Amino acid sequence: MQNKYFSSIAIISITFLIFLSGCSTFKSDINVSKKEYPVILYVNCQSGDVNPVNIVANIDQKKIVDQNISYSYFNIPTSFKLSLKEGIHQIVVKSSNGNAGLDVVFEVHKPLWLDLSYWGKNHFQLNISEVALGFL
Repeated sequence: MQNKYFSSIAIISITFLIFLSGCSTFKSDINVSKKEYPVILYVNCQSGDVNPVNIVANIDQKKIVDQNISYSYFNIPTSFKLSLKEGIHQIVVKSSNGNAGLDVVFEVHKPLWLDLSYWGKNHFQLNISEVALGFL
């Protein structure tokens, strides 16, 4: 009689654990937001060391930029208008001729402005702002 009782408890416990493990995916999806926010990415070259510099930028493994960006005294950045879902994102930037790279994780929870600058060999800089950036 006790063996049947313990067997029943074991079966119920295992069934319950299997049920919980199957629900873990559902629970993790509850907090996934469907909200999207505008994100403006500005790309510019602040150094004449390599002119033009090739810049390739990916956000969440999706190519956003693949351009040669030239340096000039009146440097007006090239802008890219994006729409990103609320949450954590990754930008990876490389230059094939400028010997530089960047890998940054950032969070979107409202509109953002990103300023990506090439400053010479081995140096990219990314500034992230929640207020609009102004360029002369």
